[in-house]
Amino acid sequence: MSFFRAISPRAAWTDFVEIWRGEQRYKIYFLGLAFVFTSAIFLQFYFGERFEKEPEPIKLIYINSWRADRTDAEIRAENEAMVPEIEEKRAKRALRERQSRESYQRLGERFGMEFDEKVSATPETPSEN
Repeated sequence: MSFFRAISPRAAWTDFVEIWRGEQRYKIYFLGLAFVFTSAIFLQFYFGERFEKEPEPIKLIYINSWRADRTDAEIRAENEAMVPEIEEKRAKRALRERQSRESYQRLGERFGMEFDEKVSATPETPSEN
C-alpha cells in the first residue's frame, strides 16, 4: 500500500508542469500531435458505427423438384436435353482456366521464371524416405 500513497493527482500535475517548464519547446508540438492522433482514433470509433455497410440480401437457391411418378425414359430425355448446357459450361470453364494459365505464364516469363508445360493442378507432396 505504500506505493499507492505516493501517487496523487496533485503530485502528477506538479510533475507534468515541471517537465513542461523545461527548455525544450518542441514538446508542445509533440503533445499537440499526440492529442490529434488520439482524438482521430477515438472519433473514428465513435463515428465509424454510423457508416456501417448494410448486409447483402440473402441469395436464395431453389432446388429443382421432380414428380415422383416420372418414367426412366423421361429422366433420360431430360438428362440428354441438359447435355449441351453442361458442355457449354465446361467449355467456358476450360477457356477461363487456359486464359488464366497463359496470363500467369506471361507474368512468369516477364520475371524470368521457368516453368513446365505440364503443371499439375495439385502440388505433389515429397515422399518420405
